[in-house]
Amino acid sequence: MSAPVNGRGGGDPYATLDVGPAATPEEIKRAYRRLAKRFHPDRAGGDADRFARITQAYELLGDPRRRAAYDESLRVPPPRPRRPRRPVVQAGLAEMLRAALHEMGEPGLARETPPLTRRLKIMVPPGGRFAVEGLVGRLVVQPAKPTARVGRREGPNGHLDAERVARQSVEVEVTGPAAVVQGLGLEPTEAGARFPGFAGRMALRAHLHMAAAADLLAGRAGRDAPGSSMLHVQARVPRGTALDLDDVAGTVTVGDTEGELVASLGPRTLLRAGRLARARLHLAGGAMAYLTDIEGDADVHAVGEAKALLDGRLARLRARLEDNAHVEVLCPIEHLHAEVGGTAFLHVKAPVGEAHCDVHTAGYVRLQALASPLRGRRTAGGLVDIAGRQAPRAAR
Repeated sequence: MSAPVNGRGGGDPYATLDVGPAATPEEIKRAYRRLAKRFHPDRAGGDADRFARITQAYELLGDPRRRAAYDESLRVPPPRPRRPRRPVVQAGLAEMLRAALHEMGEPGLARETPPLTRRLKIMVPPGGRFAVEGLVGRLVVQPAKPTARVGRREGPNGHLDAERVARQSVEVEVTGPAAVVQGLGLEPTEAGARFPGFAGRMALRAHLHMAAAADLLAGRAGRDAPGSSMLHVQARVPRGTALDLDDVAGTVTVGDTEGELVASLGPRTLLRAGRLARARLHLAGGAMAYLTDIEGDADVHAVGEAKALLDGRLARLRARLEDNAHVEVLCPIEHLHAEVGGTAFLHVKAPVGEAHCDVHTAGYVRLQALASPLRGRRTAGGLVDIAGRQAPRAAR
């Protein structure tokens, strides 16, 4: 039987959901959905007890009044001057967070320690996926290159071919505060491998002063956050590997991996990417994405003043823009499907073959040229402007 989640001898609900005491209701809901999906007992590798604890934790923290009462119960008077204070390093992660909230009064960083670098490696199947989840910091992903290093267990002469190793292995180098880096690693998945950065995000909350960490994780510090306490992750993946970036915040650079990119970026995150086969982006407020060479399809969902610039050879673009989001496309598009509203702006600076545009609430779509009749609806001040419309082709 799973232990109750109540903070009084029954587990800490914040730690159960991998969030901190300063987490917003939206962050708590997002963490619950992610963990519930991962540990649901009906899924392969699910955990019924863990799922029950996750559900109980969300029932507590998802209710504003119950959460306020729980937070109030955690408040304790400051320690007496003569009473020896237990070192924070002996406390659990949740207690470390509470101690930091209670004891640190002025914004600033925790005592700096020399950074630690770890090198990790894992094999993935051809055409597999590499996932990075919850990372806060700087991420660089480049395609692997054949090296002179070889293994000693396979092949006709007992050696792995260097080019084959480069095609099938993911290598990660992570640098950052030792307390954060030591808890990170690579995990195998059915589709390939994952780098779970959520543990690093929680440890980063404990390592940084809570005010600075809260600003960083909420996107208020963003790209200007102190680099000495950020995680720096460099990954090399087999060319053609699909990349899944889930709830990543900071700066991300993706080279010419020539695979699919699926990215969910936090506020004020910056993404630069080279040659990709496909792209699916979810951009939160203030996030920016520059995709310079897409050879295939792209899906973009941008909200809250997020911005994206797309180039390459797009067969299909599906764009959903809201709340002042702004997307520019520099290359031709064969098929465009756009939903634009909330004063968002989609600007296609190259010819479009077919277009379906649903524009509302002062949304604005501008097309350089359209080779077929425009489809879709314009309501509540929505506008589609075709600068050089071409006549529809005659039916054969």
